[in-house]
Amino acid sequence: MIGLPEVEIIEGAPELSLAIKEEQVVPRRFDCVNKVPGGKLILTAKGSVTEKKEVNLIWRLKYKTKEGDRQTSGTYIVTLFP
Repeated sequence: MIGLPEVEIIEGAPELSLAIKEEQVVPRRFDCVNKVPGGKLILTAKGSVTEKKEVNLIWRLKYKTKEGDRQTSGTYIVTLFP
């Protein structure tokens, strides 16, 4: 990976925001034991949640590698409580 990835919300509640916090991470997916530059995905509920609701959060992660641009996406079911 080259640089910090970008994250965007494709579908979700307006109270939700996603960000990437830059820090050293262990890429366990590739059986690596050493920390490498990367980041952690942080989900935040901003503002005030006035009623309980369940939303489907769909997100896309865009990042660059030596081989070119890459994307991955994911989905979470998020329940918001006041």
